[in-house]
Amino acid sequence: VIQPERSRPLWKWDTLCASLLVLVAIFTPFEAGFLEGDLFSWMGIFNMVTNVFFLLDMLLQFFIAYPIETRYGPRWVLQKRLIAVRYLKGWFAIDLASTLPLDYLSPGSGLGLLRTIRLLRLLKLLRLARGIRVVRRYQAEFGLSYRKMTLYLLFFSVLAVSHWLACTLGIIHKFQIEHEICSRLDLEEG
Repeated sequence: VIQPERSRPLWKWDTLCASLLVLVAIFTPFEAGFLEGDLFSWMGIFNMVTNVFFLLDMLLQFFIAYPIETRYGPRWVLQKRLIAVRYLKGWFAIDLASTLPLDYLSPGSGLGLLRTIRLLRLLKLLRLARGIRVVRRYQAEFGLSYRKMTLYLLFFSVLAVSHWLACTLGIIHKFQIEHEICSRLDLEEG
């Protein structure tokens, strides 16, 4: 069982996890909005690597101790069974849904299925919930005041939402072209 406050390798793993989460927050909406689903492109390889990483992270979660508050202060739960039950009842479903390799499903010939798979790729954004775990685990170690943490969170939230809205416009544009709601002539005229 790994104790988070004593494990330097876990801190490095969480840093890598946070870095990948930032990349997922940027690339996944962009992929859904503007790229075609090619498994052997740079984006397909990135998706394979992140899926494997987050699958390994799911396995690792079964071995990370968690704190509970007692009247004598915080105490770490080290029993594997209790750790597993807590993870299965809590984050497991979110982690599983965000790690499913939807890119490998064959879309067939129907555009409706292709569109559904494109939207299901956005489930990868559920991985961002993992960031909450990482931040909570190391918030005291970062030494940031509540004000600074709130300011950084607001700044990055505005950036992320702006990016996601732009990518949503790309998705809407793709759906309009697939359904030929507007013709090419309408698009060229503006």
